[in-house]
Amino acid sequence: MGFVNAIGNLGAYFAPLIVGYLNQRTGSFLPGFAYLGIITLVAAALATQLRTTPEHLETKLAEAK
Repeated sequence: MGFVNAIGNLGAYFAPLIVGYLNQRTGSFLPGFAYLGIITLVAAALATQLRTTPEHLETKLAEAK
C-alpha cells in the first residue's frame, strides 16, 4: 500500500511540472492536458492487466475444491 501511495505522490509532483513545461514551450494548455489524458489511458490499460490472485494460488485453490 505504501508503494502505491508513493507512486501517486510522484505523479502529483511531476504532473504539474510537465504541464507547466509544455505550456511554456507551446503557449497552450492543450498539449499538457493531452499528455495527462494519454497517461491516464495508459494507466487504465495497465490496470486491466492486474490479477487479483496470483496464478499459483489460483491453482492451489482449484485443487482444494
